[in-house]
Amino acid sequence: MCSVPLLGLRNWTLGELLLSQNDLAQAVPFFEQVAAIHKEVVGEKSIGYAADLNKLAKLFRKQTKFAGARPLLEKALAIRKEVQGASDTPTTPPA
Repeated sequence: MCSVPLLGLRNWTLGELLLSQNDLAQAVPFFEQVAAIHKEVVGEKSIGYAADLNKLAKLFRKQTKFAGARPLLEKALAIRKEVQGASDTPTTPPA
């Protein structure tokens, strides 16, 4: 039995493995799938989904794909502001 959250965990694990091997380009699709699953399961307005977007943005920044990173960071920030309020500090560390 493979539930959607379990599939997300498997994708996260594979993405982390590729990161540990410095294979950023191959890791991105796994983390994109994790974000899509997280969005489906808990919704777009969640801190977890914002953390997924930050993780993806970090991967894009490491590949110097700044145009791809910026919208992800802006969306993650907007979610955090909406969920936590503009003056609150994040409850999860940045990715």
